Amino acid sequence: MNNFMSFARLGRLTILLFSLNLAQPSAALAQTTTPAPLPAAAQEAINKGIIAAKVPDYLLAIRYFEEARKLAPQAPVIFLDMGLAESRIPGRELRAIAWFGAYLAAYPDAPNAAAVKEQIAVLDVTNRSSVSRLIRTAQEAAARSAGMPQASGLYKATEYWLEFGDIAGAQEATDLIRLPSIKSAALVLIARKKFRAGDAAGAKNALSAAIRSANDIGAEPAYGIQSSQTRKMILLEYIAKEQASEGDSSGAHKTADLIEEITHKGRAQRGIAESQIESGAYADAQETLAMALKTTEIMPPEYRARALDLIAKLRTVASDALNRGPERRPASRAQPSSRTAAASSDWLRMLDDDNASNDCPLNTMPFLNIGEFMKSLPPAQSSQDPFAALHMTIERVAKAREVVVLMLKQASR
Repeated sequence: MNNFMSFARLGRLTILLFSLNLAQPSAALAQTTTPAPLPAAAQEAINKGIIAAKVPDYLLAIRYFEEARKLAPQAPVIFLDMGLAESRIPGRELRAIAWFGAYLAAYPDAPNAAAVKEQIAVLDVTNRSSVSRLIRTAQEAAARSAGMPQASGLYKATEYWLEFGDIAGAQEATDLIRLPSIKSAALVLIARKKFRAGDAAGAKNALSAAIRSANDIGAEPAYGIQSSQTRKMILLEYIAKEQASEGDSSGAHKTADLIEEITHKGRAQRGIAESQIESGAYADAQETLAMALKTTEIMPPEYRARALDLIAKLRTVASDALNRGPERRPASRAQPSSRTAAASSDWLRMLDDDNASNDCPLNTMPFLNIGEFMKSLPPAQSSQDPFAALHMTIERVAKAREVVVLMLKQASR
């Protein structure tokens, strides 16, 4: 029986798979052929790295592999060895994925390509889990506070969960929000995600909950120059437009009818008409614009002229479309991406990037040591957002992850 097993079967790395020159060619991730011979000094550094990895001292192994890379900067085997070593260090999953990405880009016909891709999938799940723990840390910290910091922190947690496609996590964070205005806005985000996921019923329920929450705004304190009543009107307008954009014109009109402030009601009605025009429901749009026109009659003079001008433009668009008669809409065609699969140099550029302001600087904190980085975060200076440093970390990690995932998708085409 083979002495070595694939990553998929082991669920962990096998340190003996580090070298190209292993005597076991059947090991799933052992490279069996080399694109080009290595300089003797580079091979010696790799051998030392393998010994260090067996100790195990992965940081020392990485230093040896970096030494080999300086001597043979284009050698795929070094990218593979670096990926193997970095994947053994918690928190470095994105770096390990990038090394494996560089390896596959430099050696697309590698006999172990399938096993490397399997390990990338394992690391991706591990990284997703790590980021999820970060989000939960932020959520729990926000939940322990009060007032606007509590609400804004949990709203951000809702956004993070939705970016990761975790609607249940987003709902959990939203349920903890105590300020009705922020809770209502978060529920609209959840509704939008549910609509996109094909859950129309769930989306409508979330928007109904958002409306109920908006109706509770009168009991919350004022923040800044915006009164609670103004926040309520803004949210109801927002919800009505969201309902219309997702094809629920009837629900949108019912929400618009709840808006007591006339300028916001007019904006909501125009937003509904715009969505109807965009969807090709031109006759319905004309009816909605007729309602909006009546609304302008009791609108303050300083807003009326602008509203009438916008309504006139929308009515012209709807009338012209109706006069042209039914048109055959061009079928949407999936356009091929203008971006090609990443080259190994693209992966290496990110791995060497030490500019923290870039989208995917994998040679910076927190990608090198997330644990130490989190310990080093300074206390927030602003009482409005005591979790600013934590949120900045999550956003940085999430942005880098998005870049890496996109590159992997391009490579798989």
